[in-house]
Amino acid sequence: KHNVSKRSQSVESFKVMDILQRANELQSQGHTVLHCEVGQPESGAPQTVTAAAVEALVGPPRQVLGYTDAFGLLELRKKIVNHYLKKYGNTDNGNDGDGDISGSG
Repeated sequence: KHNVSKRSQSVESFKVMDILQRANELQSQGHTVLHCEVGQPESGAPQTVTAAAVEALVGPPRQVLGYTDAFGLLELRKKIVNHYLKKYGNTDNGNDGDGDISGSG
């Protein structure tokens, strides 16, 4: 079971994501939408990043790429907790990363 800290329960949604969701709903209904709510990088990923991605997918030795834990990589979550411990002096929930969630969005 993952506990949600009191602090995170009080955080309001990121408004731009609410606007993006509504814009996507309107677009799916056939409305023309000019997206100005979120910046989208026009330059793409740096060449070194794309080359590393291609190498990971097709280069030798070919490795099986699997799904990560739904809550994010434990090692990453622990590093995030350590960052907050160093920067703020606490994590608000007193754990070692096992109860934290790290997502991409």
